[in-house]
Amino acid sequence: MSQKFFRKINLQKKLVLLMIGATFVFVAYPVLAEKIDDYEINIKINPDSTIEVVENIAYNFEDSRRHGIYRKIPTSYKTNGGNKRSIKIKKIKILADEKNVDFSIEKNSKKIEIKIGNAHKLITGKHYYTIKYQVLGALNYFPDHAELYWNAIGDQWAVDIEKSLVKVSSPEIINQACFFGNYGSKKECQINKKSAQQVNFIFPKLNPREGETIVVGVAKDKIIQPTFWQKWLWFLMDNWILFFPVIFFTWGWSQWWKYGRDPKGRGTIIPYYDVPDNLSIAEASAVIHNSLRSKDISAMIIQLAVKGFIKIKQEKSGKVFKHTNYIFSKSNEYQKKNTQLTTEEEYLLNSLFKFGNDNKVATDDLKEKFYTKISSLKNQVLKNIKAAGYLPKKSEYKGTGLMIIGVIQMIALSFLSAFMGTVALISGIISLVILVFFAIIMGHRTKKGVEAKEKLLGLKLYLETAEKDRLKFHNAPAKNPQRFEKLLPYAMIFGVEKEWAEQFKDIYKQQPEWYEGTSNKAFNSVVLANSLHSFNKTTSSSMTSSPSSAGSGGSGFSGGGSGGGFGGGGGGSW
Repeated sequence: MSQKFFRKINLQKKLVLLMIGATFVFVAYPVLAEKIDDYEINIKINPDSTIEVVENIAYNFEDSRRHGIYRKIPTSYKTNGGNKRSIKIKKIKILADEKNVDFSIEKNSKKIEIKIGNAHKLITGKHYYTIKYQVLGALNYFPDHAELYWNAIGDQWAVDIEKSLVKVSSPEIINQACFFGNYGSKKECQINKKSAQQVNFIFPKLNPREGETIVVGVAKDKIIQPTFWQKWLWFLMDNWILFFPVIFFTWGWSQWWKYGRDPKGRGTIIPYYDVPDNLSIAEASAVIHNSLRSKDISAMIIQLAVKGFIKIKQEKSGKVFKHTNYIFSKSNEYQKKNTQLTTEEEYLLNSLFKFGNDNKVATDDLKEKFYTKISSLKNQVLKNIKAAGYLPKKSEYKGTGLMIIGVIQMIALSFLSAFMGTVALISGIISLVILVFFAIIMGHRTKKGVEAKEKLLGLKLYLETAEKDRLKFHNAPAKNPQRFEKLLPYAMIFGVEKEWAEQFKDIYKQQPEWYEGTSNKAFNSVVLANSLHSFNKTTSSSMTSSPSSAGSGGSGFSGGGSGGGFGGGGGGSW
């Protein structure tokens, strides 16, 4: 075949494609032959903060055969913080050519759509439409004025608007501004202020997808603001996701009420003169608090020293800036620990010296290292007191479940915050805190655990009671240095070591074999207690430290522009 034939075929293809393209443009943009000859909006700001809007639209269909027009008005907006805020559209009335006309209204959470016309009737030429409605919740409130920031004509109209006028009446207008064009445009319209109660905004021709925005400031004392509770109710209705914390609180409380409460004990605390059931420091702390607290590990070390397995020496370290350092060294009793220590005490003893040399370790050696052992130590303690019957064996799973659900909802709401604003994230954080709180208090005690807790609180009462009040106790044991040392670690977990030491001030005159301090003062039990307070802080800090890692409601008068207010939307023909 000749090249001439192929050129003919290609020319035919181009003509077909051109016809298809022209057809597409004709079908996709049928409104290009239509326009709005005149668009007048009358807005009345009432003293009760409601807004009355009347839109008069002279719509020219030209030769297009259509049923009528539709008008879309947004009712849901995002504030500058990304939260949701909505307005209410009420009392809608429609006229066409000054007569009642068929119309329908469709509403959803984001907008309302008013469809005007008869589906069985076609019209052409120019027709006049009046859309009346009332708006609630459209005013913004500032310290010195109330403000209407309103998109009088939205940027979603697909036709030319030849001319437009916005008339606003309001009690005592103190400021006004207007913008037009594409979204965000700063082009200003002509303003004609008739009086303190009326202002007109005159706009030039608008092209398709261009809009108009007006800003009117009203004297604050001329507008009755909604009450705090009304605004709060509207905010909650717009941001319903804030009800999630209430839901999670109710559910978490019901789980705690069902699974997390302690059974009833005696209900009264009486002095108890010894350690109930010979509980270790770790076990006593866990019975009181449902888990071993990190700060009680220093009391465990004192108990190891009192039992004779280690010795503690206080010294100052550092070449320029001195700081307190404690040296732990193995004693002759160290090798006998297997028969005299609980499993968690033995674990702590072995773990301490893994970060020093064979026989000594300092608190400086434990920094950013020992923290890796704390979780295992706590788990060992929890396992022991459950095996002994102080806590239910599966009580921790209820709390774990609450935490897992809290984390899942937090992740889900974090994703939703991209669409629903910061309230979704805030709701997730509050819900997580609530569920973590219930998870913490979920680990209830058994009957045996409650009785042990009451006895421990009775021991605390005995330890902290001053000498002048001790006459109230009956059969209280005699005081001696051995008794002071035995109960000193327990006084530390109760935070009453100074009160306990005060009672032995005149009895305890020399440093114990297991402790060597640096104080130059005459030694007594109070000096030791003060030293142990420093020991508690230094040890807790060193043992728990871990390595650090690297690491709209706005005014239209300031930064306003076209499309930045309420109202808006657009419309077209159908």
